[in-house]
Amino acid sequence: MAKTNTPQPVIGNRLLSPPQYRSILGMSRSGEYRALSEGLLTQPIYSGPRSRKLPEHEVEIIRQAQIAGATEDEIREAVKALMAARKNQDWRKMLAEVV
Repeated sequence: MAKTNTPQPVIGNRLLSPPQYRSILGMSRSGEYRALSEGLLTQPIYSGPRSRKLPEHEVEIIRQAQIAGATEDEIREAVKALMAARKNQDWRKMLAEVV
C-alpha cells in the first residue's frame, strides 16, 4: 500500500476569528464569553472596532492543555503566561531585524 504524505498543520502567527478559534476549542459563543470571564482564554486582539482575533499559537497551546487533561487552574496559569508573553514581545527589535 502506498504511503500518502498528508500535510502537517503549520502553527504560526495567524490571527483567528471567533468562529475559527471556537471551532478549534470546541466551544459555543456563550462558552467563549464564560471562558474569557473565568480567565480560561486569552484576551482578544482587536483588529478593528468590531473585529476581534486570537493568535493561532495561543489557541493551540490552550487546545493542547485541554487534550492533556489540564485542570481549569492549570489553564488559567497558561493563559496568564501567554498574556505576559504577549506584553513582553519587543516588536521594535523584530522590526529592526527586518529593516
